[in-house]
Amino acid sequence: MAPEDRTPTQVAQLECNIDDMTAEALGYVLEQLLAGGALDAWFTPITMKKSRPATQLSVLCRPEDAAKWRAWLLRETSTLGVRWHLCDRAVAQRSSDQVET
Repeated sequence: MAPEDRTPTQVAQLECNIDDMTAEALGYVLEQLLAGGALDAWFTPITMKKSRPATQLSVLCRPEDAAKWRAWLLRETSTLGVRWHLCDRAVAQRSSDQVET
């Protein structure tokens, strides 16, 4: 079955801009998101007003978990706001095999 034939599921994508946290603190945030059940999380380098370097944090989660993660991001990071939207996605079928080498 081709991926475009699969029934889409919904995920929430949350994003926030951070320009005043250390790399160690950002690493902690990413670890906590993934350990806490976020489906995925990543950083993107961005440039803000007046050419200030910053980091955009993106989080994929289940729609029912979005409010929890929005509150967590506002509490645990220095961001001033969180954006979000719902996305459709199709997930490829996967399997895992053990092979003796």
